[in-house]
Amino acid sequence: MDSKWVSLCAAVFAMLCAGTNFAFGAFGQKIKDHLQISQGSLQLISVLGNLGMWTNAVGGHLSDRFGARVVMLAGAVLIGLGYLGMYLVLWSGEGKSWQVAVAAVSWFLVGHGSGWVFISNLFANAKRFDAYQRGLAVALMGCCFSCSPMFWVAILNGCLGGTFKNQQCTSGVFAGKIQDYFAFLAVVIPVIVAIAASLTKPPPAAYSSIGNTAQATRRLHLVLSGILCFAVCILVVTAYSTQVDTSITKWTNWLLIALLAMFLAVPCGTAAAGDDGAAAVDTIRAPPTAQPETNIPSSRAVKTLRFWLIWLTFGSTVGGAVLILNLFSQLAKSRGDATPQKTASLCVTLFAGCDIFSRAVAGLVGNRITPTHMFMVPPVLLSLASVVLLADEGKTGLIVASTLAGPANGLNWIVGPVLVARVFGISVAGANFGIIVFGAATFALLLSLGVVSLVISQYSTDASRCDVSCFQVTFVVTAALGTAAACLSFVLHHQLKLKRDTSTHRRELEIQAIQRLD
Repeated sequence: MDSKWVSLCAAVFAMLCAGTNFAFGAFGQKIKDHLQISQGSLQLISVLGNLGMWTNAVGGHLSDRFGARVVMLAGAVLIGLGYLGMYLVLWSGEGKSWQVAVAAVSWFLVGHGSGWVFISNLFANAKRFDAYQRGLAVALMGCCFSCSPMFWVAILNGCLGGTFKNQQCTSGVFAGKIQDYFAFLAVVIPVIVAIAASLTKPPPAAYSSIGNTAQATRRLHLVLSGILCFAVCILVVTAYSTQVDTSITKWTNWLLIALLAMFLAVPCGTAAAGDDGAAAVDTIRAPPTAQPETNIPSSRAVKTLRFWLIWLTFGSTVGGAVLILNLFSQLAKSRGDATPQKTASLCVTLFAGCDIFSRAVAGLVGNRITPTHMFMVPPVLLSLASVVLLADEGKTGLIVASTLAGPANGLNWIVGPVLVARVFGISVAGANFGIIVFGAATFALLLSLGVVSLVISQYSTDASRCDVSCFQVTFVVTAALGTAAACLSFVLHHQLKLKRDTSTHRRELEIQAIQRLD
């Protein structure tokens, strides 16, 4: 089997384990109730997980230098330590002065380890494909990453091996106990990532032939279709179990786990790879694609205006979208929802589902639209999501906002890496994009610990009784950030004046001709 496809198969499972920290919005209220902590303390824990995820510039640099395998193994260790710390905090009970600090550090480790797994897989697989396929490959990785919180939230809410009484799971693997869930993740996630790391090979030294690229493109489309079908299954199961009949989770989660087996077929039927990583059947090399004249390292990239335009646009949009994601359980409770946990799980799943489909769309149309054009869409979606949350104070507002904030986040994670690789060069994209991602951490930190905490303290001395008014100023700020980011992305588009890569266009025409012959 071709090592390129074996590595891609491993990356699918690694990415499914790399986004668990984004499920915080589904179980944050459980942590708060279990430890009896304030809203500000909960915000600190959640934002440090995001901060850990987005301070992965070191992981990107190490991945560029030492390869994905080393970085993935280190990430697996960090994730395991983080979940072990979260388990010990919850196991110790409530009312201890050290719990918030240890939980915050532990959740930071989960996020940071996840960031290392994410960025090493993303660019290791981007380097395996040429410009025509790169957007599709990045979209595939992104969709797997977005499936991660959906899948693991479904596992948490499932009643694996249990029984139901009054629509409540009374036994089973987790039986609704968040600490047992964290203990489970502390073992399972590192093991899966370590196995994936052992199967990950270095990127090829040269790209495959045109004929092989036509076959590879079809295979990428097939894998992406499988991921989208998997996401739809999770969405249907979650929606039905939260809104109609919870008891179906006694068997549906076993079905979801079984469906993962289909991704093991990704490398099946591929030819053995040569020493350079290209398929042995290759005889013709692909025409070179347009790349920057030089690869611009981080030390030079940070001195350019275009770098900071990308940093600000990406950071403010992703930071605002993930703030909304982290607040779902608290927003549901503040709006008087009778079942806030179910509503939050549904919103997190919808957020992730729309995130996935936006990534898929971005990958499929990426060769037909310039990156800067697509980069202008997410800020507008963030502004719309914020306006909906301000205008509708009920459950419907949460559901609609989740379907808008999801694509605002997802599109950035596909367009961002492609844009950075296009502007600053693919060879140093890991380190450069790692710094860009830090912008999201900066804005999430300012919004969560600055705006949200300060506003809540002004409206209510007891955050547990905070109503809708506590969050209104927050969404005014996120709407303003989305508007400002849209203006910055417009300036970036006119400053770069990027055009569609003509060599990629020729490549596409050649591949289409070969597919017609096939």
